[in-house]
Amino acid sequence: MAADAATHLVCMLGPHEDMFGREHAIGAIVALAHGNKDHRMALTAAGAISPLVALTEAVPTEYSWESECDGCLAEKLIGRRFQFKGQEGDFCEACKDKRVAGDEALTDLVREMPCDIAGEALVALMDDADAREEMVELGAAGQLGMLLLQGSVFGKLVAIQALRHLVADEALSDLVLEEAGLGPIAVALGVAPAEVVVQREIELLCAQQTEQ
Repeated sequence: MAADAATHLVCMLGPHEDMFGREHAIGAIVALAHGNKDHRMALTAAGAISPLVALTEAVPTEYSWESECDGCLAEKLIGRRFQFKGQEGDFCEACKDKRVAGDEALTDLVREMPCDIAGEALVALMDDADAREEMVELGAAGQLGMLLLQGSVFGKLVAIQALRHLVADEALSDLVLEEAGLGPIAVALGVAPAEVVVQREIELLCAQQTEQ
């Protein structure tokens, strides 16, 4: 049953699928991935990693938004797209900034769509070594580095979790550091952005993972 559900959800992630259905599918993937290891393996086997990595871009090149901005009512929302958790509506970057400037408490509610929730889904799948390897092969480290630098508060927290998982994999750590960049990895590890300091912290993290 998990395999059938995983296949159905992954089919909903494509660039030509309904935007709103796609984002509901990502939410369902997160819930399924948090279930148990068999569910996560089913999602990986169904091909979930590739479209999720593509969706961690702020504006995925093959995807379009079937939405107008609920702030300025632009007929076609172009560029980065935002929502506020628990509230209805899609907002362009300018309108999002205006809302947040008027009420800074809204900052923590901002979700950049779909990259924040796609990153959350990747984090939920990261306990499997093959899944991590596929993510890195598809360029996830670089995109998560950009999410950490330019994303919403929620997106930054997701990127920190994801990069810590990836860089703690000894087989992938050098490539993750190269693609994500010294700065984002240093932030994810909570250390100074000096190569010797970051390398030492990675070694300690990898050793801890090996002991577990």
